[in-house]
Amino acid sequence: MKLINNRFRVIDTINHGEVEEFCIVKDLHQKEKIKFLSIYYDGRDKKSIDYLTKEFNSLVNIKHKNLIESEKFDIIESINQKKTKSLMYYILNEYIENPRLIDLKENISLENSLKIILQLMRVIDYIHFRGYVYKHLSPTNIFVSDDYSIKIRDLASIYRDFTYSHHNYLTELFIDPEIFSNNEGINKYVDYYSIGMIMKYLLFKGLNIDNTNKNNFKDEFILTNKQKIFLLKTIKNLTHKDAVFRNISLMNHIKDIIATFNLNYDYDLVKEREHLILNTSIVGRDKEINTLLEIDKSLSKGIKKFSGVIISGRYGSGKTKLLNEMAFRFTLMNRSVLHLKGKEDAITGGLNVNTLLKASFKYAPNELINKYNDCFNELLKYNTEDDLKYETLKDKASQEKYRIYNRLTNYFADLSKDRTIYILIDDIDVSNDGFINFLKYMMFRLDNNKVFIIVTIVDSVLVHNKILEKNLKAMNESSILHIELNNLTEADTGKLVKAILGLSYIPIRFTSYIYKESLGNPNYIYYIIKDLYRREELHMSERGVWETIEQDYNKIIISMDGNNVINSRIENIDDNNYKVLEIISLSKSMITRHTLKEMLEIDEEEIGSILESLVESRIVDDKIVNSMESLSIYSTELKRIVYSRISNDDKIKLHKQVANCIIRRYEYDYQFVMEELIYHLKNSGQYDYALKILLSEAEKQSNRYSSYSISLWEHAYNLVKNTDNDEILNILNSLITIYDMKGYVELTGGYITKMQRIALEKDNLEYLIKAKYHQVEIYINTNQLDLAESLVSEAEKIVNNNKDLYEGQILLLMSRTKMAFKKSQFEDMEYYLKKAVKVSEEHNIIKYLGNIYNLFGLYYYLSGMPQPAIEHFNKSIKYYEQDDNIIEEFKPINNIGNIYANVYGEDDKALEYFQKGYKIASKYKFAKASFIFTSNIGNIYYRNLQMDEALQYFETSRNISNETEEYRGITLSNLSLGMIYLSGDKYDKADEVFDFIEEINNREPIVDSEVLTTYYTFMGRYNNYYGKLEESLKYYRLLSEITRDYSSRENLYAESNILIIEGLGYSEYKRDRLEKIIKAYQSSKMNNMELEVLLFFAVLAVKFNDIDFANEILDVYSKFSNNTNESLRAFREAIDVIINPSSKKLLSLESYLDSKIYRDYRLNINTILANEWAKLKNYKRALRHCFKALDNILKRAESIKDKDLRYYFIKIRNGDILKSDLSKYLELSFNKKIDYISLDEAYEKNKRYNDMIHILNQLEPFEYREIKNLDNRYEEMDTIETLLNEFTDDYQRNLDLTLNYLGYETLANRGFILMYNKDDSSYRIISSLVENDTYAARDNLLSQSNRNSVGILINKNFKNMEDSKYIELLPDEAISIICVPLTNSGKNMIKADRRKKGTTSTSGKFALYDGKSEIYIYLESDSYLNKFEYDKLILIKQIGSLILLNTESKYLKDITIIDKLTGVLTRKHFDLQIDAIIEKYSKYQGSFSLLMIDIDNFKGLNDTYGHLIGDDILSIIGTKLLESIRSTDLAARYGGDEFIIALFDTSIEEGLSIAEKIRKNILNVKDFSIKREISASIGLSQYPNHGQTKKELIRKADQALYIAKEKNGKNSSLVWTLDMDEGINSLNKLAGILTGNINKDNVNISAIINTIELIDSRLSESEKTDEFTNMILDVLEAQYCTFIKCQYCDLENVYIYKTRIRNIPEWVETPKLNMDIVKRVIISKKGEFLVDWDDLGTQESITEEPIWQSILVLPLIKNDTVWGLIYLSVPLKEKEFTFEDFNLGNLLSKIFAAGYKKE
Repeated sequence: MKLINNRFRVIDTINHGEVEEFCIVKDLHQKEKIKFLSIYYDGRDKKSIDYLTKEFNSLVNIKHKNLIESEKFDIIESINQKKTKSLMYYILNEYIENPRLIDLKENISLENSLKIILQLMRVIDYIHFRGYVYKHLSPTNIFVSDDYSIKIRDLASIYRDFTYSHHNYLTELFIDPEIFSNNEGINKYVDYYSIGMIMKYLLFKGLNIDNTNKNNFKDEFILTNKQKIFLLKTIKNLTHKDAVFRNISLMNHIKDIIATFNLNYDYDLVKEREHLILNTSIVGRDKEINTLLEIDKSLSKGIKKFSGVIISGRYGSGKTKLLNEMAFRFTLMNRSVLHLKGKEDAITGGLNVNTLLKASFKYAPNELINKYNDCFNELLKYNTEDDLKYETLKDKASQEKYRIYNRLTNYFADLSKDRTIYILIDDIDVSNDGFINFLKYMMFRLDNNKVFIIVTIVDSVLVHNKILEKNLKAMNESSILHIELNNLTEADTGKLVKAILGLSYIPIRFTSYIYKESLGNPNYIYYIIKDLYRREELHMSERGVWETIEQDYNKIIISMDGNNVINSRIENIDDNNYKVLEIISLSKSMITRHTLKEMLEIDEEEIGSILESLVESRIVDDKIVNSMESLSIYSTELKRIVYSRISNDDKIKLHKQVANCIIRRYEYDYQFVMEELIYHLKNSGQYDYALKILLSEAEKQSNRYSSYSISLWEHAYNLVKNTDNDEILNILNSLITIYDMKGYVELTGGYITKMQRIALEKDNLEYLIKAKYHQVEIYINTNQLDLAESLVSEAEKIVNNNKDLYEGQILLLMSRTKMAFKKSQFEDMEYYLKKAVKVSEEHNIIKYLGNIYNLFGLYYYLSGMPQPAIEHFNKSIKYYEQDDNIIEEFKPINNIGNIYANVYGEDDKALEYFQKGYKIASKYKFAKASFIFTSNIGNIYYRNLQMDEALQYFETSRNISNETEEYRGITLSNLSLGMIYLSGDKYDKADEVFDFIEEINNREPIVDSEVLTTYYTFMGRYNNYYGKLEESLKYYRLLSEITRDYSSRENLYAESNILIIEGLGYSEYKRDRLEKIIKAYQSSKMNNMELEVLLFFAVLAVKFNDIDFANEILDVYSKFSNNTNESLRAFREAIDVIINPSSKKLLSLESYLDSKIYRDYRLNINTILANEWAKLKNYKRALRHCFKALDNILKRAESIKDKDLRYYFIKIRNGDILKSDLSKYLELSFNKKIDYISLDEAYEKNKRYNDMIHILNQLEPFEYREIKNLDNRYEEMDTIETLLNEFTDDYQRNLDLTLNYLGYETLANRGFILMYNKDDSSYRIISSLVENDTYAARDNLLSQSNRNSVGILINKNFKNMEDSKYIELLPDEAISIICVPLTNSGKNMIKADRRKKGTTSTSGKFALYDGKSEIYIYLESDSYLNKFEYDKLILIKQIGSLILLNTESKYLKDITIIDKLTGVLTRKHFDLQIDAIIEKYSKYQGSFSLLMIDIDNFKGLNDTYGHLIGDDILSIIGTKLLESIRSTDLAARYGGDEFIIALFDTSIEEGLSIAEKIRKNILNVKDFSIKREISASIGLSQYPNHGQTKKELIRKADQALYIAKEKNGKNSSLVWTLDMDEGINSLNKLAGILTGNINKDNVNISAIINTIELIDSRLSESEKTDEFTNMILDVLEAQYCTFIKCQYCDLENVYIYKTRIRNIPEWVETPKLNMDIVKRVIISKKGEFLVDWDDLGTQESITEEPIWQSILVLPLIKNDTVWGLIYLSVPLKEKEFTFEDFNLGNLLSKIFAAGYKKE
């Protein structure tokens, strides 16, 4: 039984000592109400604790009737009244006695099943609404009551489950597989999956059956066909593999279930969601929190930078919130926190020394209280603010007052010896003068102690306490840190609004309104939202969304709640000062001194004096904004109240005056005052004047797309939108143009609709045509050509009926041109453009000519006339410049780039144009233009086979087009990405593109020529990739046809692919056409994709034995290739190998297989190598490459889901030919015939084509190892005996050999022995198969392996493995993995006939931690040629103890040879090593340098900053030393701050150079808490020049070091020379003395011997009893020992004999005993030890807490009769008796009882 924190009495403990520990407790503070308490440990649960520290205040606010409530997160300070020795925490939850869903055995009816499902959907939807994801929903986390109401586990516990992967095989079935492979970016749809699986659990006959069969429902459920279809559809939607398709909200699912089953289920979103959360987590104070945490970090190291902290701020700025947060955090960091809550404590008894002392007693031991008892008695007997103690402190002589101050300060200093104490005082301004004086005194007196004071105070504008002001000024020095809390930013205001409303997102518009009204003052933010909610202005809609009744926030009036403090302060402000405040209160955000001076008509000196007074009083803030002086009122409330007191007439008058002042002063530069000016013009009713200024300023802007320009047009629109002003059309047209260019589709569309409506209302045909032109643009861009045509026809009628609409005519012609362009009607384009030019020139309308000539250039380009196209694009640029429209130059710039890329092949020049245009588009944030340029840049990289760069740009272009919802961009970017996906074998993504594009094309056929070109290219590649050659040819022929007239490069590419497919797929060789295309390619530069085509042409020539032509092609390739692409180089060399084969060339070609080349190239190269090695009769090498080629195909084909596509994919890559060759080579190599499955057999009989495991099983182990191991990756060892014979006392090598053996056995290509690091929850590599390989931690995989006694095996070779959810655990590219946890059970013994070296037993010293084994074996294969089978799991388990033994031995060796602090070697190990090295060097006459290093002035650093800082510096220096030398050199710690290094195979000069490098590296060591330079001095000696023994070399290096320090002024390096005098020998400084405490075992043995001697002594029995009670009292460290005698074992004749108390020689009065225990021991004749929880009689005098007793009762038995007892007790706070105490006491009692003779 336990008592936790003197509050929670443990009834039962669950999972004690396992991964999680839970307790059922009685809360003694809440009438013993039963609660559920979860325990967290600092090291093990660090992630959870960090999370809860920041998030718990938010989690505790998530309350729902179906969610278990979390109540408290706090530190465990004591268990059984004893302080805990390690950091432990707890979460307190409500207790639920109901069974879990998983534990329910009875059948659940359909009605109750649906009830559970609806409740789950409801609570999960609420959790999502609040911005959280549950992640681990399963039947184990659902508690079900008798009426089938449910509660799910609390979010804090679920976070721990998620973080540490606490789930089993059953619960994993309910978890979205995405969680196993991706812990980042998880969204709410993982919970949808879990709900769907729980529906299956409740409704289906089993979990592992599909979602489509109507017969899957439980037989007892009576369901209609409609209901079955509905449920299947619902489950399918919720559990869809792709979360994107889980697109029905839980609210809609609930409504559908209720409707389908006609259920009476209440689901009131308003009732559930409509409540404000007023105790939110702290927001916007990260900087301040981090500052205070940094102070704590320094304090923990013994550094006290500041004497205290004063936090000041305006009313409502969040000072109390910040202090509460720090109290919470400091408490969780195990600091002692004395938190006095200002006004709250002032009400209940005063903010005074009395209150502070009482708070401190919680942490004070009795000894300390007794020490200062005299002082406390005087202070604590008074309780009121006017009591004697304050009078005493005020009136006593100064000496007496400071005596008390000193005494109290010493008390707090003593209290802080064990841990840091924080004194947090809120609202110090409400405390009494004596307390403030005392705090100031203590702040400065405790500068070297771990007592730290943090106080909060309101701004001095509202403080009237002169004593306080005086003390604050006294504290205003560098030793006190002043933190001023400013108002929140708008972003942080949004976070607070989100928290108060309990949302998962920030409501942007509402936040802007709240910020404008509150100016970011947290208290006022709360007030405004509460006020709106109280008045029901803010309410929850039926849809479960917060709404305001008034949609226009500007019309919402905030009621002014009088602030008495501020009102009283205003009354004290004199008239002149108040007039200034009135003017400042008029401002929106700022006002200038000049404006004040002009309006008040007072001179500079007077206004300066008034402002100085107001600024000094912190009423007014005076700062510089945008190089202008800005005056504002500090307090939002003060500003509001001052403004509200001005009459409405005066407000209009004054606002007009301010506006005039601004206009006069800033007439030529309004940018930084425009917001303020418009605000005053509007508030003075001058709307027309405001509009005039806005439009004038907007027209002047050279960059009409800047944020300032947009704000001008938006302000103008807001002024006129509800008026009849004709300017609205001009404003809307400008906004449409701007937003269209920037890609803001929704805004553009909305404004176009408004513009058309208003133009019709006003009968303004000019703007009606413009509106229709803008709408046509949108329809064209979204491929809605029918709608566009209809709208153009409407515009045409208007223009034809109004011949003077010249701009309308031009716009109409441009729309017609763009329509013709989309339909590839190029002749019509020319006709419309010529007419547009004619109309523009005749009527001198030049503003559209830039666009017209750009379209003209496109016409020439598409017509195959690149040079005229460039000329027209340059004309376009000229007209854009002439019209001052430089920004839209990007259009012709892009088009010129396209010509250089697609016509002339000058990719570098094209890239210059594209990047220039992208720079313009990015600068002005033009989404459409950015899309175009990112697409074109991506294409350049794609054509040059730079796929990673191309992917980056194509993804950017897709993101942009998705945001702008532009059809053309979405289509093009997806097609481009599809081709990248094909190149990277990302079939699933390429298939998604295929499906997406086909859906678009089927819905509305693609007619845009550019999109069609890209579409045909993709479809040609897609079908060719999958081996559907007829389809591929179809699309390449269509591509050839469409590009014949306008794009020679695309046309050549299409024709080339047609010839390649015809030649390789259909054996049609057309050399004349090949020659023609090669000649055309040579007319310009070739990109890498075109060079790739040449290599395929060469392959064609070789296939048809046209070797001379092949060589000619290769010559052309060499002429144009820059030879930078690795894949092309490999392909080129492979062709050369076919033409001129040799062993040397084959070996050279093999080297490319280790580089990063495309998979199809790798396949072709392995196929070529297999064929060529076979020709040279090297069949085993041919076999190896044949296996690799087949492996290449199988790995890729396995991921193709479509059966037909998989068939064609394998067929085009000659899978059957490879299998046939494999069979042939195996027979030639091993005289072994094998059978295999053909492709047609697999397809027709629905078999698995991948029969690699079947093939491997037909081979002997040595045969497949011989094939796989030709690269000598593994050291051959085929038995455990061979392995053991290789073992030495080099444990690292033993581990490497063991891993090598496992790699050899399994044919793994990667492998690790991993150790779990419990300190930082990371995994450290102990050994790896591949040198310098790194392991990317996959916690889910390792935690899964821990659940199985033999670990995890995943192998795609196994049948149906692809359907396993564990397939998600496989890393990319991996085919198989084995992961085995090793535990120290001692059961894993190696069975071998003999063990010549080493032993296989384990010592069991590696402890399990957090439920995870310390050691893991991880093996991986990226090939189907592997032996990852179940017997290998068993093998690893069999040799597990061997691995553990060597790991442990290595660890033990490391801790003896590695200095724990610095990480370098120990001196002892260095000495041993250097002796061996000198012996070695003496044999082959080598040389090495020896360095002695001493840290300069290190003792002074330790004395000044403390040993903790000194240790930190030594640790950093150790790391620097290791970084500065080679791994083959030796570095050791030779003493406290002295190091020694051996640099092998170095000259004196090289040694000195490295010494200088080390010295400079040490000089760069920095620590934020140290204000001095850290340096080192170094002495060098050289073997053999300076000595040939260790002693001599060290002595001489030490002499050089002495000279470097004493004569060279330190911080230098020096080589030993003959003329050096004897220095101080470092060996004399290093001697030490070893001491220790008396061994407990010796104490125990002495007690036993003394007891035996006692019973044999001649003392009387009474004297023996005296001696024995004294001895057992001391040995067991009890407080009381009572000797009880019994007569005849009669319970009625039990009587107390006598009692001893520790350290008192006489017998004393017997304390109260628990006679029930006494009687129990007499009856059972067995002793007991326990805590006497029932004894509540004795209490602490000050804290009034019960003093519980730990009891140990021992029977005295002789001749099987209990004749007496020993009753020992001690306060639980002091000690709790253990089993060890009981065991020792029991033995001593038996000895004593046996020899006792009753008197």
